Amino acid sequence: MDPRQGVASISGSSIFCAIAGLFARHWGLSALLLILLTLTAYSPAMRGEFIWDDELYAATPILDQPDGLRRIWTLQPPYEHYYYEFPVVYTSFWLERHLWGLAPAGYHLVNIVLHILNALLVWFLLRQLGLRFAWLAAALFALHPVHVESVAWISERKNVLSGVFYLLTLICYLRFEDSGRRRWYLGALGLFLLSLLSKPVTFTLPIILLLLRWRRGLNIRPRELVNLLPFFLFSIVLVLYTMFFEVRTLGAEGHLHLLQRILLAGRAVWFYPLKLAWPVNLAFSYERWTLDVHSTGEWLWVLGVFGAGAYFWSVRRRLGRNFFAGLWFYLITIGPLLGFVSNYTFQYSYVADHYQYLSSLGLLAIAVGGFTRLIEGNSRISGPAGEPSPGRTAMLLGLVVLPLLWVGTWRQSGIYKNSELVWTDTIKKNPASWLAHNNLGMLLMDKGRLAEAVAQFKEAARDKPDLAEAYGNCGLALVKQHKPGEAIIFYQEALRIRPGYSKAAAALVGIYNNMGIESANAGRLDESVRNFSMALKISPTDMNVRKNLDIVLGIKGAP
Repeated sequence: MDPRQGVASISGSSIFCAIAGLFARHWGLSALLLILLTLTAYSPAMRGEFIWDDELYAATPILDQPDGLRRIWTLQPPYEHYYYEFPVVYTSFWLERHLWGLAPAGYHLVNIVLHILNALLVWFLLRQLGLRFAWLAAALFALHPVHVESVAWISERKNVLSGVFYLLTLICYLRFEDSGRRRWYLGALGLFLLSLLSKPVTFTLPIILLLLRWRRGLNIRPRELVNLLPFFLFSIVLVLYTMFFEVRTLGAEGHLHLLQRILLAGRAVWFYPLKLAWPVNLAFSYERWTLDVHSTGEWLWVLGVFGAGAYFWSVRRRLGRNFFAGLWFYLITIGPLLGFVSNYTFQYSYVADHYQYLSSLGLLAIAVGGFTRLIEGNSRISGPAGEPSPGRTAMLLGLVVLPLLWVGTWRQSGIYKNSELVWTDTIKKNPASWLAHNNLGMLLMDKGRLAEAVAQFKEAARDKPDLAEAYGNCGLALVKQHKPGEAIIFYQEALRIRPGYSKAAAALVGIYNNMGIESANAGRLDESVRNFSMALKISPTDMNVRKNLDIVLGIKGAP
């Protein structure tokens, strides 16, 4: 070996160790680095506009009303839906509405700041639990591209905001267990309620508290269960209330039988770790799986779950409590979103990146914990409290993985610049997304690009033949192109799919009425009568059409 290479190797190792030691001993520098990395990675999102659903939150009329804040928290009709739609989230939007109006940059900045706060809380929580290299786990959480949807999409404020209260609840309750002081207990209970009112899917937190107690080697006695009773009661009430509203919004897509739900859960439970390990082709809306219970390939996902479980159990002593605590954290927090209970998004996809915002913590902790065990023998310097600080291997991992994640997040957050980019990117990665085709068509129609809009609506109808809105929107675009004859075909199909589709019915009546007037003015009275009669067949009580028909019949001399 060339002596110069040895010297270079020693020098490189010394530099890595020196940098590691610097950040390990200076909390402020470590926190600042985490903040700067996250801010710069999400900087493209700061220039983003409102996209799908954002204006339903930030521009909802109740935020402008003098007593809007009171109404958000009023559990009376017609405002009770704000409890289902996250009153704490709406309160944050109410405050922002009064600070910077409808400037999207302000809302994006708050989402990013909340995500940074979550990353710092992850760092603090994992150190509190004794995880080595907790900063690295927090950095992975902060910079992972799979979380871009939760941060760059303003509508997912509920994810990042509930995450803050969720993590604070865990920290406070651990303090209560260590100190026995009731103020920590009451603080945890209040924070948990705020978490539920930000996003009810956090209802699994009481089970996580028991899991963390087990992970710390503490006994679970009746007294601990009594302490958690109020947490469980809050969870049950909010979950039942949420399910009441959620079920009312579901279409046929949400009604799956038991075997389909097992298939869905078996596939989804693998989907999220795979995206976490290899975050490529992240999409705003993923392919909606067919869930064919007669397909052998579909059941392989389920068999894989049982196979992995059997293997982990066989080597449980070697894996240790930390591994199983992280695994069960993932399974428990992702469990409500695996498909055993339907939710509104099942109409277009069974999975979404933002579903694993909190559950990913368990898998990231496993990854960092396993890495720690791997390199413990390579550590060269000591950190605070005698913990081994990252040696050369740890620094190399950080220098390789974190920049890759930073680049991935920077690129992915740029997709959220505007709705057209979001939908075109979705179609590129999921060509059969009727949601993306239909919404992109609406955008193109608003911009006057009617031919492109018609093409998108036809694609949406092809992807989902029972989507009445796609046919209705296509009819509208054709009317704007002055092609009423073609528009009639699409409006009729929309009404065939959904007989009570009032917009399609009104548009079709308007087309027939206009055609009746045009043919009457051209002297084609029989054709005019047929058009007015077709309009009345759709809307028998339309007095304007009946008046026009009577005039034409009078001209013809009919009795």
